[in-house]
Amino acid sequence: MLKIKGEEMINAGKYCLECSQRQKTCCQDARVPMTIREMTNLIVERHKVFIDLFYAGEYPEDDIKDFEPWWRESILEKDGKFYRANTRRVDGNCIFLKPGKGCTIKPRPHICRIFPFWINTSDEIIYEPGDKICDFEREGIKPVDALALIGETPESIRSLFKLIKNDSEKNRASHQALTKTLLRLEDK
Repeated sequence: MLKIKGEEMINAGKYCLECSQRQKTCCQDARVPMTIREMTNLIVERHKVFIDLFYAGEYPEDDIKDFEPWWRESILEKDGKFYRANTRRVDGNCIFLKPGKGCTIKPRPHICRIFPFWINTSDEIIYEPGDKICDFEREGIKPVDALALIGETPESIRSLFKLIKNDSEKNRASHQALTKTLLRLEDK
């Protein structure tokens, strides 16, 4: 459970790592889709091929019905199922999550830095709709207070959201093509 004493809060850099030692976390329970630039940079940095780092993550139809149109349109529909390139998993965890160290991608992907927040149609920072994975929401901490715990600001969250949205809109065809390639390679 999140502990807050007066103005003292858990160190932002340590909170997510501590959370991962207590329970199943977003790195273990959620898909991690990245922008085209992030995926490209990671492949170059790690000297790995695409399929070593990513897989075609399936999104249940019930999940995507509430997604914004710009996000939904970057998802590939094939045979009545919905997919998008996500970081590969090892034993159910994101491949980049290392025990005792946390995320090994620096800086962390945009989607990870923004989580558990989202921007609604009124331009308000809210908790991402859906499962309550994060302690912040379960503990009733206001988003503005929780931002400080993860080392983000309203401005940085809005900026990250805009980068994710722009990537999904401008690179829709690339996301779908990469996902289609992953599905084909995984079928071999």
